[in-house]
Amino acid sequence: KQFKETPQTLRVMEKYLDKYPFPRDGFGMVETPYLGMEHQGAIAYGNKFMPGYLGSHPQGIPFDYIIMHEAAHEWWGNSISCFDHAELWIHESFTTYMESVYVEETYGVEARERYLKYQRGNMYNSQPIVGPKDVNFNKHNNDIYYKGALMLHTLRNTMPSDEQWWKILKAFYQKHKITNVRTEDFINYIKEQAGTETENYDSFFEQFLFKKSLPTLLYRVKTVGSGIEVELKLESAEVENLNFGISYQVGKDKPRMRVWVNSKDWTVLRIEKAKPTEFSLMQGLYQERKMP
Repeated sequence: KQFKETPQTLRVMEKYLDKYPFPRDGFGMVETPYLGMEHQGAIAYGNKFMPGYLGSHPQGIPFDYIIMHEAAHEWWGNSISCFDHAELWIHESFTTYMESVYVEETYGVEARERYLKYQRGNMYNSQPIVGPKDVNFNKHNNDIYYKGALMLHTLRNTMPSDEQWWKILKAFYQKHKITNVRTEDFINYIKEQAGTETENYDSFFEQFLFKKSLPTLLYRVKTVGSGIEVELKLESAEVENLNFGISYQVGKDKPRMRVWVNSKDWTVLRIEKAKPTEFSLMQGLYQERKMP
């Protein structure tokens, strides 16, 4: 019963990235006394045939965590591998991110948002995601999994469209499959594909990969005439000129919009024929608190 999920797992990975990278090995699972591991062609499975992570999962999202996570490592970790242990986020962040993609494809967008919020509770923000290189660094924490996955989802939402995001991610994977990559390879590829917005991604990656804290997005909405005025600004104690795209929506059934927000000045949006209650941030990931 549990292993019936496996074809869907492989279908999702092949849809968004590429064909299974080791067809001559086949795809196998080996039951083990430990939880799991991403051995090429035969992942270790020790989740005791339980939903979620040994039975723990958000309500209504009962997929087997180990089947999904370790299978996704065949693409991120076994096919694309890092040069240095300091950059293990390349294995774990992308793999953990693909869990939410699996949820979105299998259970829908609302379930994806709940799953991402569930992951958010596992972040520490106590050290940078990328560790010191050339010293066999092995003191990573959960942030290479969950914070890195949430960073990729945020990066997805800085793009003009989902179509562009998936085109870029798939092309990056296909360019680098069965090779070792560095953090800079991914950063440079994003910047190459960003065109005129290239410079905006320098501060984004500096903040999320090389600093430990999270930025704060400040925003306020007020009525102006027949419309609304929205002011937005980023706050960061570690990156001086932080700048990246924020996705928002005006009206429940309206298309996603994007605005570039920075930490130096307030960005002002004026939206005609709208009410303050119609404005919302689309990521669904912000831990909101009202300011005085």
